[in-house]
Amino acid sequence: MTNRVICYISLCFFMLLSCKKSTDDKSSYFSKEDKRADTLEVIYHQNKKIKELFLSQYENKKNVKLFFSENGKIEKKVSNFNSYPEDHYEYNQNGKLIHQWRQGNIGGCIAIIDREIFWDDKENITKEIIHKSIGNSCSEKILLHEIKEYFPGTKKVRSLSNTHESYEGSSECPCGIWKEYDKDQRLVGQTKYVDCSDTNIFCEDGNIDNENY
Repeated sequence: MTNRVICYISLCFFMLLSCKKSTDDKSSYFSKEDKRADTLEVIYHQNKKIKELFLSQYENKKNVKLFFSENGKIEKKVSNFNSYPEDHYEYNQNGKLIHQWRQGNIGGCIAIIDREIFWDDKENITKEIIHKSIGNSCSEKILLHEIKEYFPGTKKVRSLSNTHESYEGSSECPCGIWKEYDKDQRLVGQTKYVDCSDTNIFCEDGNIDNENY
């Protein structure tokens, strides 16, 4: 065996060791996270694994709070924590993102704003909700939700719907025009409710204006 071959084998062996060490370091990253300079707070589970980790900076985001299960898997992340707008992320048991939304200040009230997204375990979007609001003071605020749902595992729309509710806790009521589609994207059902800007947000049988097949 030539010296060149021996050197090549030695180099490959060294690279494998380096990769393994890098992987091992990454897997234990959060068990040592409290030693980072940007750590603001650490809370532990009874098994001494990290439960909550508050960092001043993480993945180019500021004021990030991470939440972990007892087996060390990430469950939730909040960026711009305790300020607004505040971005929320939820993960499944395999660490894949399944839910994302944003909380913001809507004229003195805190509510979900903009686009909320849900994914399945295969990273397909299952539902999207656009959040808006009307009204001035919190006691007058009406929250509006435009909901789009998809057939499982596809980008084909299954239904479009709208709801509204008062900020101070009324029931979430149907409003606007609701539509249902088949897998060929043909309209198969439609129901018209009261206009979403209607300030009468009580759910009653009479809030259906008319109904088409």
